[in-house]
Amino acid sequence: MERSVMERQGQRSRKGRHSEEEIEAAILGVPDEFSRELFCLVFRPCAMRTSSRDIEKMLLARVLKECKNRSIDLVVARLTYSISQIELGSVRNASRAAGALERQRTILEFAQTRRWPSPRLEYRNLTWGVVSELIECRASLGRCAFEDRVLSHEDCMPAGGPVMRSELARARALRITWHAYHKSWKEPYEWAFGHCFDALREANRKVIRRLGGAVSATEAAGWRTP
Repeated sequence: MERSVMERQGQRSRKGRHSEEEIEAAILGVPDEFSRELFCLVFRPCAMRTSSRDIEKMLLARVLKECKNRSIDLVVARLTYSISQIELGSVRNASRAAGALERQRTILEFAQTRRWPSPRLEYRNLTWGVVSELIECRASLGRCAFEDRVLSHEDCMPAGGPVMRSELARARALRITWHAYHKSWKEPYEWAFGHCFDALREANRKVIRRLGGAVSATEAAGWRTP
């Protein structure tokens, strides 16, 4: 009986050990380049195959795509609302047209609240700021690497105090005032920051899956490079 328990414990112990080659292969197995390189940037810089500048460019492309989609949504909402206004006076069922107009008004107002500032230099500063902030969070985020858990913004809050930048610090990274940041740039910045966390979570899950399950915190600490 005791021998059986010891064998199972030994199997679990052996299962938790992975060679450097296995770790590298697991990381390389993450198909999305952005997620993979961002994961390396935060958790294992020695495994990076690109630079932080390249990661900024990849993030910028994603941010500008979201900006474009939100702008298109607003254009479509405005056009549809204008059409509904015209139709209101030319259809027999005025009550139905009025209901449709009210629904389009709600959609338009929602699209207006979601619209980001038009493409400009600040978006480059934004992506630089987000990547720089993630690098600053590396020490507190590092303890989560290779663990079967969900990363969250709260993981940037170690016992010694918060590591995440203040809104004023983020505004300075964008080279704008705090008021301008809070009014127009807070949502794009937080979207980009959250997008990176989603990418980190996805990469972490794929690495864990390829390694055959979660590993011990001791092993993870040994794999990370400061």
